[in-house]
Amino acid sequence: MTSNIHPLLSHAAGRVPGSVVRTNAGRNQGSFARKGENTRKYVLYLASMLDREPVRVMAWYLEDSIADLSGLTADQLVREGRAAEVIEYLLSIMSGERG
Repeated sequence: MTSNIHPLLSHAAGRVPGSVVRTNAGRNQGSFARKGENTRKYVLYLASMLDREPVRVMAWYLEDSIADLSGLTADQLVREGRAAEVIEYLLSIMSGERG
């Protein structure tokens, strides 16, 4: 599925408390913008804040292309060392900048 915002993520964007977004954006984004398993886990954690269903979150991560990020999946982007872009994308959904 190619879209600007994945439907499973966009439907919950308005329900994320602002304090959570500020905390993650201010404290964690830089520290998790590196390669490795921690980065993958952090991206999945952020996505799970937008959709609490683990199966859908994993499907989004592995299978759904993100039009705004070269049409690649989150998994592909993380593997290419572009995790910071995925994190920024998810945080922008949470903050209401997208959607």
